[in-house]
Amino acid sequence: MDTVEEKSDLIQLLNQHPGEQGFHVAIGEKELSDRIWDCALVSSPYQYRGRSVGRVAVLGPRRMPYGRIIGLVKQMAREVSRALERSES
Repeated sequence: MDTVEEKSDLIQLLNQHPGEQGFHVAIGEKELSDRIWDCALVSSPYQYRGRSVGRVAVLGPRRMPYGRIIGLVKQMAREVSRALERSES
């Protein structure tokens, strides 16, 4: 929980794959942090004016239902992108 509570650590985790267009799954200490070795991070970028401006992510246990979580994260990223585009009008 310390990693999640430390905002800079969480931002660093999310920024590890900034250029990726699709979703990304990071599992365990090799891809995350040794403090959250038993977790996984599923993330997907959202866009504004055709540019990736942020990421939606779920941090959970290694044994989470990846198929469902990936679908939810991708859908949420699409919805955030749509909301940003609508807010401009």
